[in-house]
Amino acid sequence: MSLSRNPSRARRAFRIARMAVFIPLVLGVVFSVGLAVLGLGKENPFGANAPKAPAPSAPAEKPATEVDVPPPPEDPAVATVLATNPQTPRELLRAATVLVALKRPDLAKQMLEKLVAASPDEAELLRLHEEFGSASIFRLGSDRDLTPVGKQVLDMIFSAVQRRYQNPEVLKSWIGQLAAAGNGWYQAAEDLTKTGRAAVPLLVEAASGSEGELRGRCIFVLKRLRVDAANYLIALLQSQDAARQKTAAELLGEIGGSGVALFLLAPALSGEYDATVQQAARAALSQLQSVLPTPAQAARLLVAEAESKLKALSSDEENRQPFYFWNSQTSSVEEIALLPAAIRRRTAARLAAEASGLVPGDRDVAVLALSLELEQIGFELLQRAEEVEKSGGQAEEAAPSPMLVTANAGPLVTTAVAQYQDRSDSVLALALPAIEYCMKRQWAGGVWAGIVWYSQNAPRDQVKSAFVNPTPFSQALHFADRRVRWAVVEAAMTLDLKGNFPDSSKIVGELFYFASSRGVRRVVVADGSQRRAMRIVGDLKNLGFESVDTAASGNALLRSVSDDPDVVFVLISADIQEPRIEFLVQRLRADPRTARLPVGIYALPDLLPKSDRLAEGDPLVLSFAEPYRPDDATRMADRLQQLPGYDGGTAAVRKALATLALQRIAALAENPGPNISIQELEDLAVRALYIPGAEKAGLMILRRLGTPRAQTELVEAASRLEWPAALRAEAVSAFGEAVMNRGLQLTRPQILRQYDRYNQSEKLDKVTQKLLGLILDYIEMPSEAHADTTSSRP
Repeated sequence: MSLSRNPSRARRAFRIARMAVFIPLVLGVVFSVGLAVLGLGKENPFGANAPKAPAPSAPAEKPATEVDVPPPPEDPAVATVLATNPQTPRELLRAATVLVALKRPDLAKQMLEKLVAASPDEAELLRLHEEFGSASIFRLGSDRDLTPVGKQVLDMIFSAVQRRYQNPEVLKSWIGQLAAAGNGWYQAAEDLTKTGRAAVPLLVEAASGSEGELRGRCIFVLKRLRVDAANYLIALLQSQDAARQKTAAELLGEIGGSGVALFLLAPALSGEYDATVQQAARAALSQLQSVLPTPAQAARLLVAEAESKLKALSSDEENRQPFYFWNSQTSSVEEIALLPAAIRRRTAARLAAEASGLVPGDRDVAVLALSLELEQIGFELLQRAEEVEKSGGQAEEAAPSPMLVTANAGPLVTTAVAQYQDRSDSVLALALPAIEYCMKRQWAGGVWAGIVWYSQNAPRDQVKSAFVNPTPFSQALHFADRRVRWAVVEAAMTLDLKGNFPDSSKIVGELFYFASSRGVRRVVVADGSQRRAMRIVGDLKNLGFESVDTAASGNALLRSVSDDPDVVFVLISADIQEPRIEFLVQRLRADPRTARLPVGIYALPDLLPKSDRLAEGDPLVLSFAEPYRPDDATRMADRLQQLPGYDGGTAAVRKALATLALQRIAALAENPGPNISIQELEDLAVRALYIPGAEKAGLMILRRLGTPRAQTELVEAASRLEWPAALRAEAVSAFGEAVMNRGLQLTRPQILRQYDRYNQSEKLDKVTQKLLGLILDYIEMPSEAHADTTSSRP
C-alpha cells in the first residue's frame, strides 16, 4: 500500500496520535485527584507522626443565583471628600457643596443630615452664611435631590441671618450710622454689605432723599451689592412714577453693572417717559461711557439681546434664583424665586416690548414682542401646573390640570396677555404670526399660550378659518409637545368642527392617542441581552413603576412607545441594534409623540464616550454607566424623571384626559363630518383594539359605526380569550347595539364560525360561554324579528 500524500488526512492522523498520548495522561490526573478527595490516596510520607487534621466541614451550599458583577469603583474625587471625615458644621457644609457638584446628592444629603443633627448655634450659622454666601446655600435648599434636608438647612441658616441682618429697625440704624463722622461709618457699611439684597431698598430710598456724604456712602454700599442693586433698580424703572424712574436711572449710572445700559435705552429715547427721566437716563448712559444710539439702532440692540436670552443655556436650570419685578397692584418692587429659564423669558419679553415701543411701526418687532410675551406666560403657567401635579396637589380622580384644558386655562392666559394688550391694540392681528414664530423656534409655552388665547378670544369665524386654512393651528397638530396638540384638539371639538377641515383625521388620531392612557407609569428597557434587561426590569418594578417592558431591538422599542402616552422614560443599551443607538435617538426625536420622551443610555466603558456625545447634543438624553446594583437603577430613574421638558404630566392627569378624549370620540362617531371617511375611522378603531389602554376607544367607534367590518371586528374582539372578561363583555354589548341599529352585517361563514366557537367552548369558563352565547342571541335576533313579523300577518 502506498503512503497517502493528502495533507488534511496527515493532519488528522497527527491529531489522533496526539489525543492517544494525552487522554490517558488526563484520565490519570483526574483519577489521582478523585482518590485524594475520597481519602484513598497514599499517606503523606512526611506527616506520619503528625496528628490527623479534623475532617473538613461540608462546604456551604452556594446559592443558585449568578454572582453579581462588582460595582464600578468610587469616583476618586468623591473618595477624597469622604476621606476627610467632615465633622464640624463648616466641614459638613463644604463637603455637601462639593458632593453636589460631583453629582452625588445622596452623599451630600447625608452630610446635611449630620449638620442638622449637630444643631449649630446662631453665631456658627452666621459664620456659615458669611463664608458660603446666600447663592450657594439657596441652591442647596432648592435642589430636589436634597429634599427635605436641604430646605431645613436653608431655613436654619436664613432664619439666623434674618434675625441678625434683615430686621428693618437694625438696618435703618446702620444706614443712619453711615452719616457718622470719621471712620465709624465703615463698620455700618460692612454690616449692610453682609445683609445683602435685603438692604438694597432702604439704601436706594436713603440715597434718593439725601445728598453729600450720606448719598455717596449709600452708593458705596450699593456698588458692593452691584448685582442685586442693579436688578432692583432695573425693576424700579418699570414703575409709572417719574420720580422713582429718575432715581433708578441716576443710581444705575452711578453703580453700573453688566448689561445695565440696555435697560436705559428705552427711558432715554422713548417719548412715553417724562422729560426728567429721559434726561437722567441719557446722563446715566454717558456715565457708563455708552454712545446714545438712534431709536432704530436701540431697537435692533434690544431685539438681538432678547433673542439671545432664549438661546443661552444655564448649567443650573433646576435651582431657583431671586428675581425683582414691579408689581403694579402694590406699587412696589417685589422679589420672587424663579427658575433661570423663567428669568430669561421675563427679561427677553421686557426687552422686546421696549424695542417695539421704540419703533411702533415695525411689524416684525411687534410680532417678536408678542411671541416672547406668550412664551413667558405659557412657560410659567405650564411650569406651575407641573409643580402642582408633582406635589400631589391633585387627587387621583380629580379633574385634569387647568393648564391642559383650554376652557379653564383661557382666563389665566387672557389675564396675562391683557398686560401686553395695554401697549398695543393689534394683539388679535398679530396672534397667528406670533404663534407661528414660536412654533418655528420650538417654544412650546408660546405656542400653547397663543392657541389657548386665540381660541378663547378671537371671533368664532376667525378660529374656524384658522383650521381650514394652512395656519399655525393645523401645523400645531404635528408639534412636538402633547399639551399643544391637546389645546388644538380641544379648540376644534369645542367649535364642533369635527370633520369640517382638511386635517380632521389628525384630530381623530390624537383623540385615540390620548384615550389610550391607562393612568400608569410605564418604562421600556431596550437591550439585546434579555438577561441584562430583566435585571434592570426587576429593579424598576421594585421602585413602583406599574408597567415595565423590554424590547430586544430599536425597532421593537419604536413600535412599543410611539402610540403609548403612559411611557415616562426609556432605558436603552448603547449596543442596541436595528437600528444603532444614534439612529434610534434620531427616530425618537423625529416623531412628535416621542420627541420629548426622556431617554437614558447605559453603556460599558468602551461605549461610554459615544453615549456621552449623544447626551451632550440632546437635553432629554442622559448617559449612564451600565447599572449593576438596585441603587444604580434608582439613580437613573430619579434623574430621568427630573429632566425638564417632559410633556406627559402625571398619571392622574393622563387618565383624566383619556376620559375626556373618550367623550369626544363618542360625539365624533355620531357625525364624523365630510373630511373623515368611514374607512379612516374603521382603521383607527381596529388599530386601537391592539393598543393597551385604547381598546375602549376602539370599541366605542365600532359600536357607533355598525358597518360590516365593525361588526366583524367586534365579534373577533369578544372572542379574544386574552382580554379581561369586562372588556369582552363590552365588545359583545357593542356588537348587539350595532346589530340593533344597522342590522346583521356578518357573512354566512362568519356566522357559522361563531356557532363553532360556542360549540367548542365546553371546557372554557362559564363567563366565556355566556358571552359566546350572547353573540349567537344577537345573530339570531334579526331572524326572530323577521319570523315574528311574518307570523303576525293574516
